[in-house]
Amino acid sequence: MPHGVSCMHTGLGCKFCSFHALILDALEMLHGSLLVTGLLAYIAMLATSDMENEHEKLIFCLIRLMAEREPKELVFRNSVEESEIVSRIKQLNSSVMNFHRMKVGGSERRYVDKRSKEYGREIHKILEAALHLKAEADAYKLQAAAKRDSARANLKRVIYGDAMNFTAEDTDIQRRIDDNTSKENVFQNIGKPEESCSGRGAGRSLINDYFCLCFTKDHLGSNEKSYRGVCGDGIVETSWDDTKEGWLAKWHKNKDKGCERFQGRLPSPPLIEEALYLFNKTVVAIHAKYHERDVLGHYQPYDREKKPVPCMSTTYSNACVDYKHVLSHGGIPWVNRLQNASEDLREMEDLVSNLKYSYEAGATRA
Repeated sequence: MPHGVSCMHTGLGCKFCSFHALILDALEMLHGSLLVTGLLAYIAMLATSDMENEHEKLIFCLIRLMAEREPKELVFRNSVEESEIVSRIKQLNSSVMNFHRMKVGGSERRYVDKRSKEYGREIHKILEAALHLKAEADAYKLQAAAKRDSARANLKRVIYGDAMNFTAEDTDIQRRIDDNTSKENVFQNIGKPEESCSGRGAGRSLINDYFCLCFTKDHLGSNEKSYRGVCGDGIVETSWDDTKEGWLAKWHKNKDKGCERFQGRLPSPPLIEEALYLFNKTVVAIHAKYHERDVLGHYQPYDREKKPVPCMSTTYSNACVDYKHVLSHGGIPWVNRLQNASEDLREMEDLVSNLKYSYEAGATRA
């Protein structure tokens, strides 16, 4: 059993005596208490590991797989029926008006006039109510769809950076990203990792921070696998150099390594809140020799000569992301986008609830 993790009676089974089972199952407990989920995973984070940045990468797996998913589809099954009902009421209103104009004689004419006017007034009231309800419903639907589109775009910007633009018509959004994303969108400076992994560059995109955690500029051994298990599996390619293979191909080739046990869940406000809870707890934690508050990953701030060394320095192997600057200047960019996506989804759900309430209120008035 790894140091720092004890066998707890959580009601979740003895498998939680294992570190890997603890963190993986805790992260997958999407229907349990947010506090319990976060607490279990956080305890797991405090455990030591022989592999650098393994714990941090698991959180990135959860966030990245969620951000790649499309938000819940909005399906309004009664839209066609609403239009048909309004159309029939209009036809009925028109028929009554035409009947009112019919020529009949004597007392029968007066009776028809009186009754047709009464029917006409009632049908006109019904028509006005139906038109109002449909207009209100259409407005809620349009607003909800706009919030979904905004959440969809914000989720993709979590991964690929803020410069990407998306429209509701982008059905193959991954193709659009691959065709239009440049390294300037994703990285502060791919040629100088220390600028991407600290200062203004930290948090520019999830890809940027993944490179900082799991790739290294220099190898410490005779082959890639000899490096100290960066990100846990020892097989993630460890070079920032993109001269032989583009960064996008390298990202697609490596992003799923070590994430195989995770399933991408539909993004939702509770799940986003849960993921950010784990991430933020890890960023602020000081739980091991080579970890520092507001720095994610393996960090040794000074070299042997006591000179300061940044994350991903060209002369030292600090595989980390230093968020100190961005946290004091508006927050981590991709985290802000994820929070914006969560707010979009929450507002979308509120609009759908308002739509349902509008229907119920209309039925009550009827």
